[in-house]
Amino acid sequence: PGGFTQMPAALKQAAAQLEYYHTFSGLFPEIHRAWMTIDHILFLWDYTDPRGSFCQYEGLDQTIIHASLVPPRAGVFEEGATPQWLLLLSTPVEVVVLSLYISNGVASSDIDIFETGFSCATDGANLLQMVGTPKGRVFMAGA
Repeated sequence: PGGFTQMPAALKQAAAQLEYYHTFSGLFPEIHRAWMTIDHILFLWDYTDPRGSFCQYEGLDQTIIHASLVPPRAGVFEEGATPQWLLLLSTPVEVVVLSLYISNGVASSDIDIFETGFSCATDGANLLQMVGTPKGRVFMAGA
């Protein structure tokens, strides 16, 4: 137990191709994934298998400064289409809400990310902490 896990080689290569970039990272233990941003691109991968596949999201044009997983609020999505998690991405301009579906509901399965159309302006605040309650309320803090 313990030790270090390598980041996927493809992510190292993506970062090595850029002369200057902003990067942030963290863990989502609920789904056994690590996340890393390189400017406006989010990468997710299973930290128990760094040689496995990873997914990326490139739908923003601003640098992603933080990412959080929160449970969805009941009744917001159509019945049968409610995602297992919502993925919040914070930029200097807005927080974007994405839906995250895990195949078979198992953490080691494939992940699909979809845009929800939900977002809120940050009015220039860098939101570095975003948490959700079990019933789907979201709280954000920043400077």
